[in-house]
Amino acid sequence: MIDILHQILCFLCLAPKNQPSATITQPTVVDMLGFLNVVFDIQAGVSADTIDGANGYTFTLQESDEAGSGFADVDPSDILGSDSAVIATLDGIDLAEGACKSVQYVGTKRYTKVVIAAVGTATNGTVMAINAVKINPIDAPTQ
Repeated sequence: MIDILHQILCFLCLAPKNQPSATITQPTVVDMLGFLNVVFDIQAGVSADTIDGANGYTFTLQESDEAGSGFADVDPSDILGSDSAVIATLDGIDLAEGACKSVQYVGTKRYTKVVIAAVGTATNGTVMAINAVKINPIDAPTQ
């Protein structure tokens, strides 16, 4: 039997919340201390707006050596599951309503975060959540 439970650490970056474009709540920053990688799981609920190429949301992965400043888009070579720092687009094509998408950060910076931005108008909002699973610990067990 393979024990993965004691080699990961899960937490909620963004609790499920309706996100109208005018008042987007940003997810918390992930501190990578003690781990080599993190998997982000972006979950999108059914939108109260029309989600299409003109209206939706983007999710961009950023990194920094400091917790509160210096964040920049992650180089695509440091992301598994996306070929761009824009790791997901809620547009009905890349990420559909009621779906989820996971990507893995394999870079070397201590802090990472997902930045949510509205595209077009999403007045009524979409419920979304983001989980982080830190993996590949330097010391295990983690729990």
